Amino acid sequence: MTRNLEPTLLGFDQQLAKGMLVTLPQTADDKKTEPSVRALRFQYNPETVTRTRAGQWETKPGKTPEQTKVLLDGQRGGGLHAKSETLAMKLVFDVTEAVLRDREWAGTSGVLPELAMLEGMALGKDQVGEEEKKPATKLVSLNPTELLLMLGPRNFPVVITGMTIVEQRFDPSLLPLRAEVDLRMRILEVGENAANNKVAQVFKNLRDQRSQMEELAAVKGADANTLIAQALAPQAKLNGAS
Repeated sequence: MTRNLEPTLLGFDQQLAKGMLVTLPQTADDKKTEPSVRALRFQYNPETVTRTRAGQWETKPGKTPEQTKVLLDGQRGGGLHAKSETLAMKLVFDVTEAVLRDREWAGTSGVLPELAMLEGMALGKDQVGEEEKKPATKLVSLNPTELLLMLGPRNFPVVITGMTIVEQRFDPSLLPLRAEVDLRMRILEVGENAANNKVAQVFKNLRDQRSQMEELAAVKGADANTLIAQALAPQAKLNGAS
């Protein structure tokens, strides 16, 4: 039976757009076949999405006076050494209602299929070859699957960098009927998506979309010039100065 986790006990006036994670394979192993694409639709959209960009402002001289001039001219005295934007959210999967609708539905799986898919996306392909030869005390380098995070009209190329799973509400067989998953992801930006043209295209689309949204909010023209003039004008002395 097809898994259906859609809540039906609560009615909505309109159809809700559901977020999802979609794999972005680079190529198929067999050139005669299409690369396999898998998608995990969110049962419940996240209540909050936290996006973070952090960096350190640095001014470093070039190796020659000419390089230093180029750096100062291009960066106006410095540059922000930043990592790619990160994104965090909590996902919830719960089969309690599905079990109430049909007690035979749950079978022997609970929410384990959804968790297994997330874990597969985070771990990437099975590590083989040289990785198997590493001692158990060494950290293993994983290659998480490149994903498309779809949040309504916004699409983010991401990889999962952290995941915390809290399993709850177990059935008599000790299978979890509910799980809360804290996901941490890194957005694949210009320097990180060159190897996959699908990822590069998604990031370009995201950047173009942000530019369009920026135009809607930006103060421009005469209003912007007025703001600059006000900021540069000498300020009157405060606290009773004559």
